[in-house]
Amino acid sequence: MLLSGSGVLMIMAARERWWPACRLGDFDAPDCLTLQDHQYDFLLPSEPWVPIGAAAQVGAAALVLLSLALLFLPWLLAGPHRPAVTLTLGAVLAATMLTIAVTTGRSGLSGRVVEVPGLAWVVWLWLLAPCALFIAWIVGEVGESRPGTRWRLAVVVLVSASTPFGEFFFASALLGYLSYDTTPWSEAVSGVCLVAAGLALWPAIRARPAARIAVNSPV
Repeated sequence: MLLSGSGVLMIMAARERWWPACRLGDFDAPDCLTLQDHQYDFLLPSEPWVPIGAAAQVGAAALVLLSLALLFLPWLLAGPHRPAVTLTLGAVLAATMLTIAVTTGRSGLSGRVVEVPGLAWVVWLWLLAPCALFIAWIVGEVGESRPGTRWRLAVVVLVSASTPFGEFFFASALLGYLSYDTTPWSEAVSGVCLVAAGLALWPAIRARPAARIAVNSPV
């Protein structure tokens, strides 16, 4: 629910920025080309920044839900293996995303860029989030055969696709458009990935208890 809710809010935030200037198939329209400039990026904005509607506030709310999901996601992916490692990874990911959410939200409310000391390190942790999720997945798959492996891997890939690196490559490929700066509706593509990750996580979680019941049931 947290992952999918975050995705829905991210799609709503993207709509604040791109609609109606950027319609599918018409990304080269003059108004759409203007909005592709990085000065309109609402997630973790930097100078110069021009806020559009409530995109930053809604985007910040999406990141808050995502931070709560990431707190437990590595542990859910790994199962009972090395909980100290997976919960620590989750805490780092959650703190990273929450910092970005607070910075984005404060910028949106004030209408100007809010500077936070050490933010560069936070951005790097955000970019490395896929590595942490893959580590959690590998920890869960080593040493024990568990059902739902493909579902868990799908969750890792989908959440990774919603990060800046994944968004940069995946959104352009999916939409078939390479922008001079920010690909239109790229944040919405991230939102769709998060919604799909939330849906994929359900069978990934359900598979584990089902296997335990089968093993522990009396003959």
